[in-house]
Amino acid sequence: VAGGRIHLEMVGTVGSFDIFIDGALWLPHAKPTSFRNAGQTLSASDGSLKPVGKLSTSSGLDGLGAYDLYEWFWSDASGSHSFQTNLRLYAETVVFEQRYPNGADATSKGDRDGLISTFPSFKVTNMSGLRRGYLQYDGDMVGSSFRTGEWNEKAK
Repeated sequence: VAGGRIHLEMVGTVGSFDIFIDGALWLPHAKPTSFRNAGQTLSASDGSLKPVGKLSTSSGLDGLGAYDLYEWFWSDASGSHSFQTNLRLYAETVVFEQRYPNGADATSKGDRDGLISTFPSFKVTNMSGLRRGYLQYDGDMVGSSFRTGEWNEKAK
């Protein structure tokens, strides 16, 4: 979205990016894309999760306004496990999405609050003169509990 407040810069491994707002880095990339399926974690960092094709980009318009779509398709080496990630970049909003085209089984690591996927992933750092907040969903069901706070080194 040309001229918007939010700017995206691709960094490091495929599917990784930093987000800038009004020219200032707000959300620096942290970890590569990953997801759990069949009792194992597949990750772009070790090559067990590989991009399928190139980054797909397009533009669209919905209830939030005009957006640029960035979409990545992922698979394991056998092609039997797939994962899809995308972001819609609006002038003042970013929407992240994950899809499991073939579903996902045996995703638990035995921690009900543990993550089964990594997308997106941003570093939690103090940034001089910049205050950011967060909303974190917790519990065995998304939204069964939540936390809010200031995004800095003390955030849990």
